[in-house]
Amino acid sequence: MNEMINRDGWKDLKAVKNKNVYITTGFCAGGLGKLIGVVYTAKWLYPEEMKDINPDKVFDEWMAMQGVKTPKGHVYKLK
Repeated sequence: MNEMINRDGWKDLKAVKNKNVYITTGFCAGGLGKLIGVVYTAKWLYPEEMKDINPDKVFDEWMAMQGVKTPKGHVYKLK
């Protein structure tokens, strides 16, 4: 993430200043995982409207439905 936010001009972005930057891998935001990526994105963009939704739980349930454990390291937030 540091490589991304240290690019020219990024330090001036409101999202970077407010530590409101998120990254997902293609695993949970591409292919069939797009459903999961949409849930995370909706939560980040509309936290009040999505206050009852836990994207991590949705991801876990989606993976369990396929009979596998949720792999870690697919969603990151700037700290």
